[in-house]
Amino acid sequence: MRLSPEEKKRIYEEEKARIEAREKIERERLTAPTGTSTGLSPNTAGLLCYVGIWISGIIFFVLEQ
Repeated sequence: MRLSPEEKKRIYEEEKARIEAREKIERERLTAPTGTSTGLSPNTAGLLCYVGIWISGIIFFVLEQ
C-alpha cells in the first residue's frame, strides 16, 4: 500500500497532535494538588473521620440510656 505525500503528512500531524495531547494530560496529572480542599493531608483527614465516628457513637450511646 502506497501513501501519497499528503496522506503521510496528515497521518504525521494526527500522531503529533495525539502525542502532544497525551503529554499535556500527563503533565496536568503530575502537577495536580495532592491535598484536600481543607488543606489537611489525606491521612489526617482519615484519622479525624475515624475518631469522629467513635466520639459520635459514644454521645448517642450516653443519650439513649
